[in-house]
Amino acid sequence: QMCIRDSHNITEADLAQILEADCEFFGANREKLLVALWEEQPGLAFFTRDHNQQLTGYLFGVYQQGVLKLRAGISTSIKTTLCLLKAVLTVTKEKPGFSKISLGIPEVNQEVVTLLRDLGFTEGDFSVRMFYGEKSEITTNKAIFAIGHPAKG
Repeated sequence: QMCIRDSHNITEADLAQILEADCEFFGANREKLLVALWEEQPGLAFFTRDHNQQLTGYLFGVYQQGVLKLRAGISTSIKTTLCLLKAVLTVTKEKPGFSKISLGIPEVNQEVVTLLRDLGFTEGDFSVRMFYGEKSEITTNKAIFAIGHPAKG
């Protein structure tokens, strides 16, 4: 079975269920972030459902200067992870200047770490988001690195 048929572009109608699942999973409301990512590049936002129409995963990507940045998502299985990656890569590989993929995952999830290594990914730098003073609103300003590692969730 081809994974791409299991993955669909996120539409405005899908956002409510995705936002609810994200809030449950992360224990915080990330609506502003996810909506901003979707609005910035809706063609790089995908979700999957099982045969009972239950949400099994989603992924929001942003393409900037030859780099596909996988910014936010969850997945209930390795198959779902592969389907979402295949969907976003199918779209991105056609973009001019495509050179690499950047994503953050929990390093304690050894199953995904192993999967990504097997797919040819290599580990990069670790980073921690820090604030001095009052926290600002969530943005997708290209000059500010806002999310990309679980520590910044």
